[in-house]
Amino acid sequence: MGRTAPADSAAMIRSRLRGKTGRAFWRSLDELSRTVDFQAFLEAEFPSLAPTAAEVDRRGLLKVMGASLALAGLSGCSGQADDRALPYVQSPEFVVPGNPKYYATAVTMAGYAQPVTGKTHVGRPVKLEGNPGHPGTKGATDPFLQAALLGLYDPDRSQSPRRAGRPASWEAFDGAMVARARELDARRGAGFRLLTGAVTSPTLARQIAAMMQRWPQARWHVLEPVDDGLRREAVRRVFGRALQPHPMLDRAEAVVSLDDDLLGPGPYQAVRAHRWSLRRHAFQRGEGESRLLVAEPVPTITGAMAEDRLIIAPARTVVLAQALARGFGVPGGTEPALTERERQWVDAATATLRAHPGRALISVGARHAPEVQALGFLINERIGALGATLRFTDPITVEPPDGMRSMEALVEAMNAGDISTLAMLGVNPAYATPSGLGFREALEKVELRIHAGLHYDETAARSHWHVPVEHELETWSDARAVDGTVSVLQPLVRPFHSVRSQHAILENLAGRPGAGSDAVRETWRAEWGGPVRRALARGAFPGLRCG
Repeated sequence: MGRTAPADSAAMIRSRLRGKTGRAFWRSLDELSRTVDFQAFLEAEFPSLAPTAAEVDRRGLLKVMGASLALAGLSGCSGQADDRALPYVQSPEFVVPGNPKYYATAVTMAGYAQPVTGKTHVGRPVKLEGNPGHPGTKGATDPFLQAALLGLYDPDRSQSPRRAGRPASWEAFDGAMVARARELDARRGAGFRLLTGAVTSPTLARQIAAMMQRWPQARWHVLEPVDDGLRREAVRRVFGRALQPHPMLDRAEAVVSLDDDLLGPGPYQAVRAHRWSLRRHAFQRGEGESRLLVAEPVPTITGAMAEDRLIIAPARTVVLAQALARGFGVPGGTEPALTERERQWVDAATATLRAHPGRALISVGARHAPEVQALGFLINERIGALGATLRFTDPITVEPPDGMRSMEALVEAMNAGDISTLAMLGVNPAYATPSGLGFREALEKVELRIHAGLHYDETAARSHWHVPVEHELETWSDARAVDGTVSVLQPLVRPFHSVRSQHAILENLAGRPGAGSDAVRETWRAEWGGPVRRALARGAFPGLRCG
C-alpha cells in the first residue's frame, strides 16, 4: 500500500546518517527514515508524538524543560543572602557565580544544636556539612543533619498567617496579641500557658523567664516526644541533683550496653560516633583495647558493632542489670534466674568491666525506668568510670516547672477550665501526644488557641490562630550543642515566605511587635559582649563544655 521498499528505506537511512557524528536516538528504523507512510501512521496512532513544524530533538527538549523548571523555581523564592550573616570563610568582594560561600550555623534536633557549615551558591543554600571548627562535634555529621536542608525548600511549608483556617495578615495577628496581652496584664497572666519543645537556646530561655516574671500566674510547659526525662530522674535519684551525663567513648576501652543505642540516631549521634571512631583508631594503632558488649531486643547500630550481641526480650533488661549489679556488690542487685546464654553474657560483661578499671563504661537505655538506669550509674561508680569515661555537667536543656509531668499538668489544667490562652510554639501536640492523654479533647476547652510552626499541621487545624515560623537556615537564633557549647544560628538566606522567627513570635505574644534578631543580639551582648563577631565566624561561643 505505497510503503517505501526496504532498499529505498536503507538508502534514505544512509543519506540521513551521512556526515553525522555522535549519538542519535530513535525508536525504530521507520522513524529514522522519516518515510511518508511512517509519518501518516505516527500522526494517526500517536498524535502527541508526531513531529511539529518546529521539530525539537530529545536533548533539546530536555534542555528547554530544565531551564523552564529552574526559572519557575527562582520566581517563587528569593535567593538573597542575609547581609548581616558572617561567612565562615573570608568572602570575595563580589559574589561570583560558581564560587560558593560558606557560613557557620546550626540546625536543631530535640532542642540541641547540630553545628553545620552551610554551602551557598549565589545566595542559595545547597549543602550542609558538619562544622570542623566547632569544639563539640569537630565536623562530625549524621543523616538528619544532611536532610535538614530539605525542610528549607519543602513546598508544604506554611507561608502566611491563618485565622480559623482562613488567610490573615500579620497586622491582624499583632493587633489581636496586643489586646490579649492587655487582658493578661490585668490578670497577672492568669489563664495563659506556653507550650514549647525542649529549650537549650539562651535567648529563648531568657524570653520565657521574662514572660513568666511579667505574668507570674502564667505557666510554661514542654513537649518533646523523644527525650531523656527518665534518665534525668535516674541521675537525680543517684546524685541528689540534676546533671547531664556524657559518655566519653573515646576514653572507654570496654563498653557494656543494656538496650542503649549509643551510636544510633538522635541529637547525640554525631558526637558519640566521632568519639567512638577516635577509640577505634587508637585501638588500631595498638593504644589500648576497644571492646563492646550489647544486650538488646531490636537490632541497632550499636549492636551491629558489638563483638558479643545478646538478643533479649525488653523485660529482660532489668534482669540483666540486676545480675550485673550483684556482681559488683551494688545495693539492689539480685541473683535472678538466667538462661545459659544470658549467664554467659553476664559473666563476660562482668569480667570485661573488671579488667578495665577507670577505662570501662556501662550504659542503660534512656527509655527504662529510673531505678533500672540508677543501677547502671552505681555500677559505673564501682568500676571507676565517674569522671573518666562518664562525665557530668549542669543540665543543658532548661527544665519546665512541672518536670516530667509537664504535659499531664497542662491537660489537667485545660480540663479544669483554668486556661483561657494556650500558645504552642514549634510543637504539634495534637499529633505527638499519646492518645490516652486526651490532649485533643482538652484543647477544645481553651478559649484562644495559638499555634506557631513550619507547617499547617494537626494542631494548627485545631487552633484559632496559626502563624508560620522561619526555618532554622533563615533565622537568627542560638542553641546549645550536646556538649553544652552555645552555637550560633545565622541565616544562610533571607526568608522565602512571610514568616517570623520564634523569638519574634514570643515577643508578639507579649504584645511587643519587633524583630527576632534584636532579642538574639540582646542576649549575646549581655552574656558574651565582645567576641560576637568571632563567634559568628566559628559558629560557637565559649561556654559550658564537657571533656
